[in-house]
Amino acid sequence: MTRRTHIIDSLEDEHRLIAEVTDAFGRFLNAIDEVGEVDRADLSQFARFFVEFADQRHHEKEEDILMPALVHTSLRWDEGPLSQLRADHEQERYFIEAFQQLAAQSAALSMEDQRHLVSVGREFIELGHRHMGIEQDHVYPIARTLPGEQIEALTERLTTFEQSVGPEGASELELVARGLIDKYPSGAAA
Repeated sequence: MTRRTHIIDSLEDEHRLIAEVTDAFGRFLNAIDEVGEVDRADLSQFARFFVEFADQRHHEKEEDILMPALVHTSLRWDEGPLSQLRADHEQERYFIEAFQQLAAQSAALSMEDQRHLVSVGREFIELGHRHMGIEQDHVYPIARTLPGEQIEALTERLTTFEQSVGPEGASELELVARGLIDKYPSGAAA
């Protein structure tokens, strides 16, 4: 991220990628409904992306860097959008853990496991889209009004975070994402 890039632009770029992978995950779930079979390698890759990119990178930036700064605005940590977003992150982690557990099973998934995956997966998708809408419509606009010195401090913290987790990991996860998006493209029959 360059100094000229606003921290919110960076988070919105990540949102776009997460949304594309989430939509591809929906098409993956549709394929399970139609074929009655789960590609566990793909399920594992979806879970990996959601854990390592969406949660350990994106959510960490929001929870540890952006949200604390917003407490000094009109937003409160313990109620309203910030509280809701943190609760959403916890719920998303629960869903992702279920995906990981199903992907790790050694035997083929039973029909009941497949129904559970599709049901939980669709709840995850609905939550993710609603969650990103709250961020886009309520939280990010407030963040864009932070004074320049606060934005500079947030940008510095984000740069430090990116260096600590390694940019090569993000690049690898973006390749995983592109592979899943290409395999489950928009407009393709599931």
